[in-house]
Amino acid sequence: MKLLQRISTAVLLLALLLATAPAARAFDGRSGDQVVVADGEVIRDDLFAAAGEVIVQGRIEGSLFAAGQRIRIQRTAVISRNLIAAAQSIEIEEGAEIGGDVIVAGQDIQMNGVARGSLIGAGATLLLKGQVSGNTVFGGQEVTMAGRVARDAILGANRLAVSGEVSRNVRAIVERLEIDPAARIGGDLQVRAPQESSIPTGTVAGRVEFIPAAEPVSGAEEPPAPVSPITRLVGWALDQIRRWISLLLIGALMVGLAPGWTFGLVDRLPQRPLARLGGGLLTLILTVGGALIGLILTILIAILLGVLTLNDLVWRVILMGVLGIAGGLFLLSLAWSYLSQVIAGLWAGRWILGMFRIPAAQGRWLPLLLGALLITLLTALPILGFLIALGVALIGLGAIGAWAWERLRSPGEAR
Repeated sequence: MKLLQRISTAVLLLALLLATAPAARAFDGRSGDQVVVADGEVIRDDLFAAAGEVIVQGRIEGSLFAAGQRIRIQRTAVISRNLIAAAQSIEIEEGAEIGGDVIVAGQDIQMNGVARGSLIGAGATLLLKGQVSGNTVFGGQEVTMAGRVARDAILGANRLAVSGEVSRNVRAIVERLEIDPAARIGGDLQVRAPQESSIPTGTVAGRVEFIPAAEPVSGAEEPPAPVSPITRLVGWALDQIRRWISLLLIGALMVGLAPGWTFGLVDRLPQRPLARLGGGLLTLILTVGGALIGLILTILIAILLGVLTLNDLVWRVILMGVLGIAGGLFLLSLAWSYLSQVIAGLWAGRWILGMFRIPAAQGRWLPLLLGALLITLLTALPILGFLIALGVALIGLGAIGAWAWERLRSPGEAR
């Protein structure tokens, strides 16, 4: 466990150093409805792109960090380092080359090009028809392995179809497994599934092991197998990718539907931070206290109506009270876990981009992309991450509470 924490801390510190120290390596930022790196264009830095559609046809000599509805890495594209992307649809065409790792999350992912590093991701579907020089680690509903993986494949899916080549081991947790006679697995095949699947002769060079997904209990339970540090680290990395995507989705809704309100809160954030911290604590206490008082009042009113034999109103009062309390607590949890972090991320993204005089600093999408990534990394730090998350939640809640109070006092003036 200590080793995992040290590795996690080292990775996070390195990521923060690369993200916040452009003096060591510069970066380019682009946003809009569509971002295109045209064929023949060369970007000599890392590229941060946030748009409805991101298209890469040219060459990026650094890494590409992209978020949007659709991301297309076309056949003429070359990305010298890593591709880190989150989108509904991600397509890496045949002929495209990624010099490092591919870390992706989305609904529909197609990997038909070449990745010199590993492929790590999560999504609904993965179609891998290209080449991955490292490992492939993916979790989704439907995974099709029709290309070549030079090392191990660690997979989780409802349906896994293998018709390509995995040079080493395959470890999978699936509901259904399909192995094509043309498939080749150079090492062992270990599968956890509800039932065994037919494995064509000659497709697996090593040992084949099926583990029942639900074993009947007989006698004493066997102790769980120890989890390796690498498996834990991969699981941790996937958790952070999911967290980043969640912040991006919530942030996109806030920026797209209520930009004035959102950036009004961003502007409030640095003003009197200690007062905002105290205001957040007060807002938390008032909201939870209000929920308890509402519950007590609901019970008392329901009892009174029952005594007066107004039974037709009793269940309606109870339903209204429960829905009101649940709605208030839901809004509190949303503000605590997401809204506050999105607001803090937007402020941090604007501040970092503004510090290096990047024109997109006053935009919407690039500060969101960078800020959400920064907040995800900071709040994932062992021990310190909890304190950062707590401070961000309270300050953000204080800004929201101050806006609500001003709205109540002067409805026409508050944004």
